[in-house]
Amino acid sequence: MKSINWFDHLFNFLAVILGVSLAFYVNSTAEEKRLNTETLQIINSFTEELARDRRVYENYQLVENKMRLERLDKVIDLISKRKTDSLDYLVMRSLPFTNYAPQAVTFKSTSATGKFDLLNDYDLRMNLSKYYTVTAKEAEYRGAGQVEFYQDNIMPWLIQNTDFIQRDASALLDREFLNMLIIYRDLIHNKIRQYEVLAERSAELEAELDTLKSTLQ
Repeated sequence: MKSINWFDHLFNFLAVILGVSLAFYVNSTAEEKRLNTETLQIINSFTEELARDRRVYENYQLVENKMRLERLDKVIDLISKRKTDSLDYLVMRSLPFTNYAPQAVTFKSTSATGKFDLLNDYDLRMNLSKYYTVTAKEAEYRGAGQVEFYQDNIMPWLIQNTDFIQRDASALLDREFLNMLIIYRDLIHNKIRQYEVLAERSAELEAELDTLKSTLQ
């Protein structure tokens, strides 16, 4: 009877186990590296969009809307004092609107593909979701509300009651117009506050993303 070389069998068995384990390790390491790379790309994409949004708010939207608010305050003051000096000019300069809402391209694409969950920080995911689905949407609605009020109330009144060609500003002293401007001013003020919140939140989210990024590099 031929003796069994148990050592040889054991060696072959261990070699198979080692080979399989090594293959799993290599695959797992490669997959982890791939996921880390993809996660870093998502983080960079979010960071770029948030930084762009913040620059738009800080360098343009807030500046322009606050300027319009100051002009509107002057208009309201002039009408309240029954003065028409430069009133028609200030009215035309204070009424135009500039609105902006985050585009949320990365948020929409990662949510649709399920890759949003690659951000393994739960609080960060919740904060990003709230930023795009609540805070940004509210800013969008506030801007739309201003446009709607202007188109449905102020513009029709101006067309019907004023003559800018002859530069007759006397009709602008009407109390109904004054009341509409006071409401319009509140709409702009509320929109500005929302834009300030968005600028602040985007900066906070950039910092949170940068912290997560540092753990992956």
